Amino acid sequence: MQHSDNRIAHFKKRTIDIRQNSQEIVDIFNQYDIEAEVGDYYYYGEHNNGNDFIILLYKNEIHQLYKYEWHQ
Repeated sequence: MQHSDNRIAHFKKRTIDIRQNSQEIVDIFNQYDIEAEVGDYYYYGEHNNGNDFIILLYKNEIHQLYKYEWHQ
């Protein structure tokens, strides 16, 4: 699931950069350090040449949905 994890990592990096390394944002991403694993459901959709996108990751084992959304 490396490709999906790269997209999530890219989202986190862009968010931290935009928020100028806000400790609150860094702490949230550290607390919810989520990676896609075999058996999880993953969706990526983009518009506007990738400037707007959504990542949905459903962790099947723990029945939790994570949403990463970016609009420019």
